[in-house]
Amino acid sequence: MKSETCRNLLGRAAPPGTEQDPIRLPEGNLTPPHSEPPQNRLTYNQPIPMKAYVYVSLKKTVLDPQGKTIQGALKKMGYQGLGDVRQGKFFEIALNGGLTKEQAHAEVEKMAREVLTNPVIEEFRFTVEA
Repeated sequence: MKSETCRNLLGRAAPPGTEQDPIRLPEGNLTPPHSEPPQNRLTYNQPIPMKAYVYVSLKKTVLDPQGKTIQGALKKMGYQGLGDVRQGKFFEIALNGGLTKEQAHAEVEKMAREVLTNPVIEEFRFTVEA
């Protein structure tokens, strides 16, 4: 319904000829367009995917020539307060969620110990996050 004087949100009269029909909401499914499809939503008792982060470095008793080279380059570039530099490896592992937190912890430790490191010269540490 149009009136002779339309009022905007502040209660002021709108200029003549600018009257508009009221805004109509769409009918039907009102799910926001950015929501996830049902198959991607987590439900009760569904396994939760986890991530493991494994850090591998040379043991302190093992010489690290690559770390020494990096340290020398950083000093030449003028970086201040530089101590010892040691290099290592980083692994980010996606776990599919079929394991409990304890099982995932044990599995990642086994992977790191048996595959990702050379136990003679390297050591590792890791975290598992849900």
